[in-house]
Amino acid sequence: MAFLQDFEFDIFISYARVDNEEAETKPGWVERFCQYLQVELDKLLGRKNAVRIWCDTEMDGNLVFDMALQTRLRQSALLLVLTSRGYLESEWCGKELKWFCESAKQQAWGLRIGNRLRISNVLLRNIPHDEWPEVYQGVGHHPFHSIKRQGEIGRPFPVGSEDFVQCLYNLCDTLNGTLSDFKKLIAAGAVGILPGDVLLHPPAPSGKWFQVVCVSPQENVEEWLPVEGLRAWAWQRSAGVRWAMVKWSKAEPELLSSWLKDAQLLVLNRSPKNTSDADVILRQVQQQRPEMPVLVINFEASQSLSLPALSHSGGVNLSSYRLASLSLRELNIPKHIEDAFGRLKLKLPVPEVGLCWPQADQHDAALFRESVTEWLDGEARLQLTIQKFFPQARQAQLFADRASWAGARLLQFSVDDGAIYLLKFFEQWGEYKREWACREEVERWLGEQVFALQPVEDLADPLEAFPIASPNLYPVCYRAPSTTGAAYATLSQCYRQQSFDFVRSALDRVLEILFPAAPPSAPELESPWGRDVNDDLCWTWEMGRRLRTALDDLELYIPALNSAQGGWDESYQRLRRFGRPALPTWLTRPCPVLRWHSHGNPEMRNCLVNTADPCQVRLIGCGGYQAKGRLVSDLALIEHDLKIRLLQTEAEAGGLFDLTHLQAWCEAERRAIGERLAFRFKEAAGASAPVQRAYAMIGQVRRRALEVCANDRHYFAALLYQTVGSITSPLLHPAKRLLALHSAAEILRAFEA
Repeated sequence: MAFLQDFEFDIFISYARVDNEEAETKPGWVERFCQYLQVELDKLLGRKNAVRIWCDTEMDGNLVFDMALQTRLRQSALLLVLTSRGYLESEWCGKELKWFCESAKQQAWGLRIGNRLRISNVLLRNIPHDEWPEVYQGVGHHPFHSIKRQGEIGRPFPVGSEDFVQCLYNLCDTLNGTLSDFKKLIAAGAVGILPGDVLLHPPAPSGKWFQVVCVSPQENVEEWLPVEGLRAWAWQRSAGVRWAMVKWSKAEPELLSSWLKDAQLLVLNRSPKNTSDADVILRQVQQQRPEMPVLVINFEASQSLSLPALSHSGGVNLSSYRLASLSLRELNIPKHIEDAFGRLKLKLPVPEVGLCWPQADQHDAALFRESVTEWLDGEARLQLTIQKFFPQARQAQLFADRASWAGARLLQFSVDDGAIYLLKFFEQWGEYKREWACREEVERWLGEQVFALQPVEDLADPLEAFPIASPNLYPVCYRAPSTTGAAYATLSQCYRQQSFDFVRSALDRVLEILFPAAPPSAPELESPWGRDVNDDLCWTWEMGRRLRTALDDLELYIPALNSAQGGWDESYQRLRRFGRPALPTWLTRPCPVLRWHSHGNPEMRNCLVNTADPCQVRLIGCGGYQAKGRLVSDLALIEHDLKIRLLQTEAEAGGLFDLTHLQAWCEAERRAIGERLAFRFKEAAGASAPVQRAYAMIGQVRRRALEVCANDRHYFAALLYQTVGSITSPLLHPAKRLLALHSAAEILRAFEA
């Protein structure tokens, strides 16, 4: 059964056959894409086969299939297009797109659900915008390709790669939103617009916003004004704009009157199909607000209409209006929007908040300022971001020695009232969206142990204020507890700067918050790893390929390391054999595991500690939260963070971990893996202080793991999964990747025995 019961299928995937062809392997790219899409949507909606997807990969085009395909398209709620050169050249793909549009327009809902088009554009190649089919030129897209140089056609991401998965998350978030809105629309028995889109009662007037009122006289949802491009343009320049989407009705002219009272701009859908109604709206505007600027969007024209053309296109003389015009295509071109605002003599409110950077004599002040402004592409973006969260603020004091900019992109500041806030910048839209979406559930679980989110004033959906843009940086603002006034720093920064006792106390508090001594649930029998994308820890063909590529990169270090201390060649070959032809039985044989609340990403940079009191800990970065996740996964991630990312980073360690420290680390790791969850740190002669510091804290993690883990196989399976990910990470220093290689080999050796 489909998620939307009025349809046979929720999503119809339209693609060119050539994009599913593979030289050697089967299934092809499209088939594997469909598998990942199905699983991720099921996870978002909370049950297996929650959505029904149609993706033909076998049938040939003939008369019978032609008729059957048209039926499938009529029975599908959404169309997902895989745009490529092959798609644009395919006559068959063009037919599918045409049939879906024709069918949707005949249905009560039309082509749009609120502000969402029922067609999603997945770009398999870097196809220029003006070559896309016209029906979806005016909406966003999901790039599933990589390019090395501007103008390059690019290639699709390998299925299962990190880039592929992040893009999949973004796509599924969009599809989930459209399906959910569609379901509400059907349940409400409404046509063309969701209940929340028709604003029957305007909010209390407020002179602090630049109010834009968008009006459409059309009845069908596909004629609703797609102002996403215009809104994104405005949000990238101003924090003071607020938007109202008004459905005009002859029967309720007072609805528009209430909005016009405080509006600074009217945006009107006016085309040959609705000229008479649009002219009625313009007369109402002239009577009530004759000075009101009007931006006319012409859906029919490929270019904006000139004022003389508009003046003679209907029954009203428009020459007396303060008016400008844009075509549908021009809505996505900033230069055309800027020109239209210039003709209307309109200026958006600019950020007024001043940035107070640390004084030059403060801790790394100059380097801090340079790093922040370079990463954010200038100070203006930071000003705009702070102003969106604090529209009345006139000054923001930035702190260079608090939180952790370089590691976590976490910026601490205060505004006029002296309160402390933290900005965290996400680079992936899907991860950013989940941080907002999970917040309510996380707060019910952890209460005051998480930082509260700062809302964007007078916005029901705060994500509207931060549209997808380049560079892709999406901010969340956290409010620090108002009772302390103390500075907070990430636990990773504390690891570098605070005493050993301070960091151990803070880690104990993190473990106490996240992992109860007696979780209120019974163990479930599950395989630690699997090959199905629905498994918690899924080993795919693509992951195996990436591991072998990483091992090729690290091979040049192995002879020297093997000569110096021995055993490295054996470890290297053990990883070479891993997963070929099958995973070890200890990874696939079911055993008990506890499920409970899971943070999802409790890295040290997502744990904030009061620098005056290590027992005051708050968590952020909760977008990976699961109500029933594996407890061992979070614990294993913390251990992995300690020994791969934080080892040797403390100030007294002298800097970067290099290959001269490997022998002491290898001995400590061999003992830690060999003793499994019973491992407790004991000082070892010859071991460096950084190694002893890291493994003392790993002993803390193992102690808590022993209390909450039903079986140690699940713990070390999760640890192995994290460790293999570090081997394949090109962002890690080679020395750290070699640590990960040795650690993974030790885990395999211990459990093979």
